Amino acid sequence: MSAIGPRVLVTRPEPGLTETVEAVRAAGFEPIACPLLRVSFRTPSFPAHVPDAVVMTSGQAVPALTAAMRHGAIDAGMLLFAVGDRTANRARAAGFSRVESASGNAEDLRVRIESALERGSRLVLMSGAGEGLGLARSLRRAGFHVIRRVGYAARPVAHLPGDAMAAWAAAPAAALFFSAATARAFVGAASDADEASLRRAQAIAISGPVALELAARSWAGIRVAVRPDAAAMLDALSRP
Repeated sequence: MSAIGPRVLVTRPEPGLTETVEAVRAAGFEPIACPLLRVSFRTPSFPAHVPDAVVMTSGQAVPALTAAMRHGAIDAGMLLFAVGDRTANRARAAGFSRVESASGNAEDLRVRIESALERGSRLVLMSGAGEGLGLARSLRRAGFHVIRRVGYAARPVAHLPGDAMAAWAAAPAAALFFSAATARAFVGAASDADEASLRRAQAIAISGPVALELAARSWAGIRVAVRPDAAAMLDALSRP
């Protein structure tokens, strides 16, 4: 019988789950897919006037923007600001030609927009339900006209998937958390029976706020990626 390799729980939903599972396997770990959010997409209305730019806080917003492009609300040449490189690449793959990446988090996105556009510019902020509110407030305070639209909703699972947790428990090395929502879902759904696995595993957080959510549970340790992107998450996973 072959030895069981160190197992890594991958908690993000698609898009991104399959890509991360493959990257974890390439890094020498055995990935366990365990998506903790169920994402439903929406087709929001756009304002009658054409905005100066569209702002995306997540790649999950791309389907809503693609639908808006099909309906003629925006065109492929609309200026888009994306929170990170992966979100930017997904927008480009959907056909948008003018995409700028902040290569970071919401604060980096705000700084990028303020440095690129004149005050008074009209923005459509496309985000998830309950998300993007702080960024919208910051941009309005800076003098931008911001209309927020909800392009998707992410609902946490009520219970951790039993088959995934059982597979991970055989050799729990780490668990990857790419958002505060996913971390909250895990912390809220984990049972007392899962505690033994958590105490043997490293929690890998994409940012400080995500790490704070995870601190509500007992882990062998919590590591924070040096940058809020997938490559830095894998670096943190492989760190001795």
